[in-house]
Amino acid sequence: MRKVVVILSFVLVLSLFQVKEARAGGHSVAGLNFSQKEAGIVFGRLGDDYYNEIKASVDLSGVMRGWVDFPGYKVSFARHITLYQKDIPSGSNMRIIAGPGVMAGYLRDNDTRYGTTLALSGHLGVMFVTPRSVILHLRFSTELGLHHTKAPNGGNVLRPYYNGLIRSYMPELSVSYMF
Repeated sequence: MRKVVVILSFVLVLSLFQVKEARAGGHSVAGLNFSQKEAGIVFGRLGDDYYNEIKASVDLSGVMRGWVDFPGYKVSFARHITLYQKDIPSGSNMRIIAGPGVMAGYLRDNDTRYGTTLALSGHLGVMFVTPRSVILHLRFSTELGLHHTKAPNGGNVLRPYYNGLIRSYMPELSVSYMF
């Protein structure tokens, strides 16, 4: 129960950043995120030179291979900055974006038990904003953090979160709608 309270507090603090951005302008975004490593929902704020994103997802580590029966869960916040932007003749807008973020969750790491994970993240991707307000966002992300589990003898184990680095090569695709 304590882990759920910590994660919900984390989401509340991150949502305050979204309220600040809403006052500054931009468009609200909501959609779905798909990947071999996770699946979830995305909420965000898209401005002229930034894209803020809060993502709640299930971690599919081991689930796709049949190693475990249920996924872990995590929430993350990312601040993407537009590095390059170009209007395409079809009326769409293409952006190359990158930026930092944070992640917290209760999930498995590689071959360990479920545990609490906190990490800093980095993102690099391309985003297409269509004239019909549909956003396609393809990105790669890496997470550098710590994973805390209980040892079989009752002690605590704190180690690097290896899946955040090992699964960096797996692309993520978000399909969102801009309001």
